[in-house]
Amino acid sequence: SVAKGLKQLVDLTIDSCGLEVVISEGKVQNQDVNEFEFPEVCSLTLQNLPELKYFYPAEYEAKWPKLKKLKTYHCGQEVLGMEEHQSSNQKPLFFFEKVIHDLEELSLNSKHISVIRNHPFQVGIFSRIKVLQVLGYHDKPVVFLFNLLEKFNNLKKLELIDCDFKGNFIDEGDASEKKTERETVSLLNTGYIGKQNSQLPHVVLNLEALEFRRCDGSISLGLYLSSFQNLIILDLWQCKATALITSSVARNLVQLIKMRIRDCIMVREIVAKEKDDAKDLFPSLEQVIVRQCPKLKIFCQGVLSTPQLHRVRLSEKDYKGFWAGELNATISQLHKNTVRYYEQEHLKLHEFPELEEIWNTVPRGIINFKRLKCLEVYVCNNLRYMLTVSMAADLVQLQQIKVKNCKVIEEIIRDDKSTTMKIIFPQLKTITIKSCLGLSWFSSGSFALECPNLKEITLVGCPKMVAFASTVSNELHNGVIGGEYSNILVKDASNVSAKPFFSIKVSLPLLKDLTIVDMGNMERIWDDQLEMNSFSKLKHLEVHSCVKLSNIFPLNMPERLQRLKNLQIMECASLEEIFEHKFTEAEINTKFVFPLMTYLNLSMLPKLKSFYSGVHTTEWPLLKKLDVYGCDKVEIFASEYSSSHETRGQHPLFWINMDTFPCLEELRLESNGNMKEIWHGQLPEGYFKLKVLELINSPPLTVLPPYFFRSLSNLQNFVVSDASINEIFPCEEPGGDEKLERAPAQLSVLRLSKLHELTHFWKENFKPGAIFYNMRVLEVQDCGKLNVLVPSSVSFENLTTLEVS
Repeated sequence: SVAKGLKQLVDLTIDSCGLEVVISEGKVQNQDVNEFEFPEVCSLTLQNLPELKYFYPAEYEAKWPKLKKLKTYHCGQEVLGMEEHQSSNQKPLFFFEKVIHDLEELSLNSKHISVIRNHPFQVGIFSRIKVLQVLGYHDKPVVFLFNLLEKFNNLKKLELIDCDFKGNFIDEGDASEKKTERETVSLLNTGYIGKQNSQLPHVVLNLEALEFRRCDGSISLGLYLSSFQNLIILDLWQCKATALITSSVARNLVQLIKMRIRDCIMVREIVAKEKDDAKDLFPSLEQVIVRQCPKLKIFCQGVLSTPQLHRVRLSEKDYKGFWAGELNATISQLHKNTVRYYEQEHLKLHEFPELEEIWNTVPRGIINFKRLKCLEVYVCNNLRYMLTVSMAADLVQLQQIKVKNCKVIEEIIRDDKSTTMKIIFPQLKTITIKSCLGLSWFSSGSFALECPNLKEITLVGCPKMVAFASTVSNELHNGVIGGEYSNILVKDASNVSAKPFFSIKVSLPLLKDLTIVDMGNMERIWDDQLEMNSFSKLKHLEVHSCVKLSNIFPLNMPERLQRLKNLQIMECASLEEIFEHKFTEAEINTKFVFPLMTYLNLSMLPKLKSFYSGVHTTEWPLLKKLDVYGCDKVEIFASEYSSSHETRGQHPLFWINMDTFPCLEELRLESNGNMKEIWHGQLPEGYFKLKVLELINSPPLTVLPPYFFRSLSNLQNFVVSDASINEIFPCEEPGGDEKLERAPAQLSVLRLSKLHELTHFWKENFKPGAIFYNMRVLEVQDCGKLNVLVPSSVSFENLTTLEVS
C-alpha cells in the first residue's frame, strides 16, 4: 500500500542495505496488488544490495513512464535482462525492451554487455542514452570492447569503472572470443595505429566526456584517443599507468578543455614523448586538476603550449590554484613543495621519501593555513618534524592530525625559537600517530599546549615515546595508550622509564577511557602528585602487557576513581599489587570504595601478591562480574573473620565481609595456582547473589567446602573444568544435607569437564532435594572415574539437554 501511494516520488535510491525484497507482498482492498506505477520517478539507483532477490515476491507489473536514469551496481538479483525465458522467481527487475526506450542515463555490468552484444535489438533502441556507465566489481573487471558503442549513437559521456580492455577494442568475432588469455594493450602501445580494422565506431567522434576509473593496469587508451576529436573532458581516476597518453594522441585533443587526474599513484608524466620533437599543443585546455599523484613530477618532456591555461588546481574547490609560468614548471614546483594533495580544507602528503621539511619551500599563498581542517602525512621517511611553533599558531581551524609510517620523525611540533609561550589548537579533535619509530614526543619545547576540544589521541608503534607534552588540554575526553583499538594513545613505548607517563603537569579532568598496552619499560603510570580533578571522570581503564609495572595506582588515586566502571589488568609480569603501599610508622586501615564499578578483570599476573599490602578493606557495591585468571601467588578470597586466625603473613586478594560484593552475579576463577579453597572461612548463608560461577584449571588441593553452596542460593550456571575434585555436592555434618538441598535450587546449567578424580556427585547418604528440579542443561565430559551419573531416584523434570562424553 505504501508503494502504491508514492505518486509524487521523483528520485528513488536504495543503497547498502541487507534487504531481500523492495516491495513486500500484501493485500490492498479493491486494488490489483500486482500492478505498481511510479508516474513521476525520473531516477532510480539500486546499489550494494547483495541480498536482493525480488522487486516484488509474486507476479507483478511495474510502470515507470518518466524514468530517465537507471543505475545499478552489485545487486544480488539481476536488474536488467530479457523477458524471454525468464521464470517468475528469477526474472530481472527490468526488461530491456520495456525500459530502455526513454532512458538517458544507464549503467551496465558484464551480463548486460553480453546481452546487448548477442541480442538483435531493434535499431535505435539505445538512441536516447547520453550518459553510459560501465562497471566492473573490484576483482571482476568488465572486458570492454569499444564497438559496443555502435549501438549508442547519441552518447555524450562515457564512464568506464573497473574495466579491462581486450585486444584492440574491436570485436573480431569468434577468433577473439576463442583466445584463452585476455590481452590488455598497453596504454602507450601504438602497434595498432593506422590499421584499418582499428577504427573506432563513428559514435566515438561525438563523445564530449570520457572517464576511466580503476581500470585494470594501464588504461589502453592511447591507441584511439586520436579518434576522440570532440572530447571536452578527460577524467582519469585511480589508474595505475606510469604515463597516460602519447604525444601523438595529445595533439589530436584540440577541443579538450578540462583534464582531471586523481589518485593515480604510479603516474610519472601525463604525456609520454615519442620520437618526434614537435611541440605538443593543447589549444583549448583551460582546467587541469591534479590530486594525490605522489610520483607525478612533470606534465611532459619537451616543449609544451597551453595558451588558455593559467593555473593548476588541486581540487574542484581550489578556485585559486597555483601557477609557475607554464604547465611543466607548475607540476614540478607542486611536486617539490609537496602540496599536490591539497584541497580547500584538507592536506594529504603520502609517500614522499625525499621530503625533509614540509613548509620551507611552500609557495606563498598556496595554502590557507587558517582554513585547514585536516592534515595527513603518510610514509615520509626523511621527515623529522611536521610543524614549527610559529606555523602552528595559524592552524585555528585544524580538527585532525594524522601521521603514519614516518620512520625518522622525532616530534610533531618543533620549537623554532619563537617567543610564543602557548600553542592553542581551538578546534583540534583527534590526533592519530602510528608506526613512527623515531618519535620521542608530540612537542618538546617549553611552551604550553592547549587543545580545548580534543577528544581522541591515537599513538601506536612509537617505541621511543617518552611523554606526550608538558601540558595537555583540560577537555580531553578519550585518550587511549596502546593496542589495536579504536582510540589509542601509545603502543609499544618501550623507552618510557621510571618517570611517570602522566606527570604533575598533565591535567585530564574529563578523560573517560584509558587503555595502556605494550609499554615495555614503563614502571609508573601516574605521578604521586596530580592536578586537582585530573582523571576524576575516568570510566574505563585497561592495562595490558606492561611488563615492568609493579603497581597500577599510587595510594592517592582512589578518590579519582569514583566513576570507574570497568577495570582490566592483564599480562603484567612484574605486577605485585594494584595500589602502591608506602610503609609508615602508624599503619591505619585503608578503605577502598569503587561505587560504580561493574566489571573487574585480573588476568595473567603471575607475581600479584595483594590488592594492597597494607591493612585494608574493599567495597564494590555495584560489581556484577569478576574474572581472576592466572594469578598464581595470591589467595583469592578470605573472610575477615579468618584474617585474625590464618593468613600465614599473606594477604588474600579480597577480604570478604557483608559489604564487599553485595551485587556480584558472575565469577570466573581460572588457573590460579595458589588457590587452596574458593575462600577461607565461613560466609553467611545466601551471602553471594552469584548466578554464574566458573572454576577452571583449579590446583590439586582445591575442594568445594560444604558451606560453599549455602552462600549460593541464586546460582543458575555452574561450570567446573580441569580440577582434582572427587565430589561436587559435599555435606559436612548430620543435618547439613538439609540446608544444602535447599541452597542451589535455581541451578539450571551444570557443565563438568576434565574432572579426572570425580567419582560421584555426592555421598551415598546425601539427599539432593530440589537441586535438579530447574536444571535444563547437564553436560559431563571426560570424567573417566565417574561410574554412575546420578541415582535412579533423582528426577530431571525440566531437563532439555543431556550430554555425556
